[in-house]
Amino acid sequence: MADRADPPGSRRSRPEYMSLWAGHAAALATRRPAAALLQALIMQTEQAFERLR
Repeated sequence: MADRADPPGSRRSRPEYMSLWAGHAAALATRRPAAALLQALIMQTEQAFERLR
């Protein structure tokens, strides 16, 4: 499943999803993955609200 690329235009190929997956990968590479993942999710939420303004 991880080997398969999402087709262009699919929901998971959009930039906001790609940055979230990058945040998730960065979180897994740290010593405190839960805290890093939570921080990435908070940042994504803040950016989403900024785009809605």
